[in-house]
Parts: sequence; C-alpha cells; structure tokens
Amino acid sequence: MGIYKISIFQISNSNHKNNILKIRDMNLKKNIISPCFLLSGFLVFGISSCKDDKLINNTNETSKELAVEIIQVKENIQVAENLNVNDYAEFTQGDYIKSLSLNLTELRSATEDENDTIKNAEEIPIVRQEELSQKIFSDGSFEYITEDKTSEDMMFIENMSLTPQSESEKVSKTVIKDDVATLYNQQGDVIETQNVGSMNFKPLLDSLKLYLTAPEQRSSNAIEARKTFALNKALKSGMRLKSQSSNDVILEMDMGTSASILPTNKLRSAVSKKAIMRFSSDMSKMYSQKIYEGGQLVQSVEIEYATGSESNLRSVASDASISSLIPNTNIKLIKRKDLMFNDKGKPMIMNYIESYTKNKVIYHFLNK
Repeated sequence: MGIYKISIFQISNSNHKNNILKIRDMNLKKNIISPCFLLSGFLVFGISSCKDDKLINNTNETSKELAVEIIQVKENIQVAENLNVNDYAEFTQGDYIKSLSLNLTELRSATEDENDTIKNAEEIPIVRQEELSQKIFSDGSFEYITEDKTSEDMMFIENMSLTPQSESEKVSKTVIKDDVATLYNQQGDVIETQNVGSMNFKPLLDSLKLYLTAPEQRSSNAIEARKTFALNKALKSGMRLKSQSSNDVILEMDMGTSASILPTNKLRSAVSKKAIMRFSSDMSKMYSQKIYEGGQLVQSVEIEYATGSESNLRSVASDASISSLIPNTNIKLIKRKDLMFNDKGKPMIMNYIESYTKNKVIYHFLNK
C-alpha cells in the first residue's frame, strides 16, 4: 500500500506542518518531534481524550460523520551520551570525526563507573509522556488533541531549574480544530491561539476506501502497479535509487542547504546535506533514514514496527469483512540519534526515543 504512505519529511516544508511544530515547540521543547513518522494510510498528529470540564467546552463533539480515529500513547526519552566506537560506529567513521584524530580510548564505551557520573546537563535523561488522538471526518476535516501526561516525579529536572517556568505558561494540552491551534495550561486556561492553515484528507480517504472496497484494487497486478507508481513518483521528485531487492529499496535525496552543525563551520553558514532512506520492498514502510553533511553522518533514524499480535499497536475496522485488508502493524518505536558537541567541543550523541504503548487506527467509515 505504498500509494497511501505519508511521512513527515515529505511535507516538512508545508506551512501547516511548520506552524504545528512551531506551536508544539513552545511547550514540548524536551519532547521528541520526530523527523519522520510513517503510518500506512494517514499522517498522525495525535490527540488525547479530554477529562477537564473547562477543556471539554472547547472541544465539543461535532455532528460530522467520523471516518477514521487515531489514538496514541507514547513515552519520549531524550538523553546525550559520549560518542564511542561500540555504540555509534557509523558516526565515528565520518570525515569530520576522523579528522579530530581521537584515539580509540577517547571513543570507547564508558565503563560502569563512568556511566554513573554525569558531566553534562544533557546526560540527564528527560522523560515525557503523551496521550494523542485525532479524528478525521468524511469531509476530510480533522480534529487533533495532544496532552502532556508526564507524572510529577518525572518532572524533577524542571522543578530543579533556577528559573522555573510559570505554571500558567506551561502548555499542557494542544487542540487543533477548524484550522486553529489552541494551547492550554494545566488549569484549562488558553495560553495562545494560532492559525495553522488548512489540510484536507478527503482525497486520501477516497483512495483508501477505493482500495478496501474494490476487489480489483487488491489484485497482485494492482499492488505491483502501486509499488511501481510509488517508486516512480519518488524518483520524479528528485530522489535517486541506490539499490533495490526483494527485501528493501534504498533511496538517496538531496536536502538542499541548511546551517552546519559541525564546529569547523564557526559562522554556521549553510551547507549541502543529503538523506539516505531505506524502505520496504513495496514502498509502504520506511525502516531508516540517515542524514549526511558532506562525508559525516549527522543524524540517524530507525523505525520499528509492531507485530500483528500486539493489539494496542494494530489498526482495526468497524467492518469485519475488510479487517484483513487494512495495514495492521503500526509504528512501535522510533530511535533518532543526532551528532552534537558540548561546550568544550567534544562530540556526543543526543538520543531521542519515541516508544508507543498504543498506536491504533480505527476505520469507521467503511461500513457505511
């Protein structure tokens, strides 16, 4: 079902997504905003159910026909580690790191005693928990909510800050409805609103419904045609085919120019970057993405999918007759590693981990 695949990196230049990221970043600076998120059939913004009466008044149920519902519960972990050969070999083989002439002792894995010693603030793990949910309606419109569910004992780092943020300014919940994003604090008071532009899922709903309700769309010839279409579309967009096998497809893409992260570029002037992506053979799933600045790997993303036996990570349909046809293994884990440098110029790896305990897509519209 590669024709239905959507990933954040493909639309990251849209005003809609940029605005959403900008709004969320105001609140969830410590949360992970993943560089790529694949969910067969739909782009997930996520949302959680509302329990506070003050907030419920702002998100009343609509009478519009519900087509698809997406429910997620995840934990985000952010922590930095020293660059070492054993854990981050590919980063150490990059042109820039090799030019530093660091010896193997400096790049070895830390001993148990050293792991117990925190030398930089970035080495303190930051853990956040979120509940997310999204409703997509038959007319293509959508409603989105995300709620911070981090427990008090996990927020000790914030509480230790010399300049703690005011409780009235902390964003606890974000609601997107009718193209407007609204940020709430824990008390349910509005902090800010912002127009996020329009996005309509109607064409995607129509394509998905056609696939699931027309038998000819599920023939081996039709599936192969969609695979070919997806690959050709990727190539026409500027991607280059590096390799293709029965197991995967490897594509390369120029990402244009952006600020360098390497200390040698003291002016942080724009440099060219490229991405290498690994997809499933049918182009329906992305397994990994690596971003290079020249000959140096600067970011690596790995995506793990659930097995069919994990019910909280499966998609379901209200029409049982087509349940076997819908994509049923959603994302379980996203691991992102960013090359960074501490204030002394020492290379480190910032780890971002998104771990999903629930990632369900419920198709309501197919029994209409």
